[in-house]
Amino acid sequence: MNYFLKNISKKVAQFFLVIFILFLGVSVEAATITVDDGTSTVATDTACSIREAIENANDNATTNVDCTAGSGTDTIDITVDISLDVIDHDYMALPAPTEAIILQGNNHSITRIGVTDMDLLDEPEDITIQELSISGFSRNSGNTGSGLIECINSNCRIVLTDVEFINNTDGVIDSDISTGAGEWIFTNVTLLNNSSTTGGIMHSGFARNITITNLTATGNSSSSGIDGGILTYTGAGSGIIEISDSLFSDNSTHGFGAALGVSLYGGVTTVNINNTTFESETSDNSGGDLSIEGNNVSLNIDSSLFNGGIANSNGGAIYIQDTVSTTITNSTFYNNTAITGNGGAIYVGDGGLTTGSFHASHNTFYNNSAGSNLGADLFHTPNDADVSEFENNIFSGTSDDCAGDFTNISFTNNLSGDSDCGPIATGSGIDSSLVDNGGSTKTLALLAISNAVNTGVSGILGCPATDARGTTRPSGVACDIGSFEFVNTTPADISLSDLYVPEKE
Repeated sequence: MNYFLKNISKKVAQFFLVIFILFLGVSVEAATITVDDGTSTVATDTACSIREAIENANDNATTNVDCTAGSGTDTIDITVDISLDVIDHDYMALPAPTEAIILQGNNHSITRIGVTDMDLLDEPEDITIQELSISGFSRNSGNTGSGLIECINSNCRIVLTDVEFINNTDGVIDSDISTGAGEWIFTNVTLLNNSSTTGGIMHSGFARNITITNLTATGNSSSSGIDGGILTYTGAGSGIIEISDSLFSDNSTHGFGAALGVSLYGGVTTVNINNTTFESETSDNSGGDLSIEGNNVSLNIDSSLFNGGIANSNGGAIYIQDTVSTTITNSTFYNNTAITGNGGAIYVGDGGLTTGSFHASHNTFYNNSAGSNLGADLFHTPNDADVSEFENNIFSGTSDDCAGDFTNISFTNNLSGDSDCGPIATGSGIDSSLVDNGGSTKTLALLAISNAVNTGVSGILGCPATDARGTTRPSGVACDIGSFEFVNTTPADISLSDLYVPEKE
């Protein structure tokens, strides 16, 4: 009898446990709140505005009867274009989300109208924005932040997919915090004609993981002297920046690095850039495209193009300072200029700290220039400790390709007319037209007569598996020198016809 009662009690306990678990599941199930009102009003009018939707999501209730109740990580489903003309608090157009939230734009837009100083969202902990165009936001006074989305919580996570930021005048994202990690994941994001006065268009004030894929940044400007016109990455801490398959063009900065400025002293930071184009970018200081400095930073660039970068001072394309360990492979540096300084393409300085190592293989430098005539392609200050290698690179277009102090640097099998880049072996047979030869970036093709074809050596750095276009290396008896692998395409079929014989004139 006792056994029977114990068994019944156990089954009853299990039953109520299942009911409790089901109840919990229902209570935290995410809701979809449909926005069908293109204004930011709060009113009982049978239409749900985005302001009302976020309030319901925050409260997990039907605070506003025109919208569905929130519950868990809610999706704000936007079905109309929205114009915002009312400030919620502290320069923000919308209430601050108090829990994770998804803005599903469905290819609609959010636009600021009629208010001078207005940003979009403040203090999201975890926000995902999809298929949305955001434009016209402006905050030029009364604050020290920079970004229409201010992500200041310690572990803020931002995910952007198919999002456009157009004509915003106080930056786009500001995450200026001193603790925590958080992450940014951006895919198919467009930055067009935005500007900032206090930092980059996107500003991370503490190291975090940032993954950027298929970003298009065009015509943006930063009047701040802070490093990084598009992305400012400063402070301390450890993180990884991944940039791939992206385009940075016609951006400018008053500071260093029109596309990216990294300045971290404390922690370990890695910057990986792959299959990305930097084109016609301008810096009023150093680093036309990139400015990378710190005491423990790794910079890795593969299969990318630096075209037409201009720095008023040093490093027409890239400016590197202090202990930065650099690896550049399969990349093309074309027509970059350091107007008054050194290093038309790349400048490496020590800044008083130990200079990091520099490994460069199978890159093509063409028609770069330095106003000081010191290192049209490369200028390098004394290397205090680390051993560096330059192998199988083409330095072409000037008589002063490399300059500076090359202590502890070995130059192996490079083609150059400048003895500072190693034994003189002038490269010939390069097509000077930068065009689409396949792959993610434009390249300078090798001609069949080039002495770069089939003359690469394995060296220390070895032959990459592919070239800048993704073409398999080697295509002949040896890997080609430079970023382009020449492929000899022999005709597969030859046919002759006796139906036509040209008459001799």
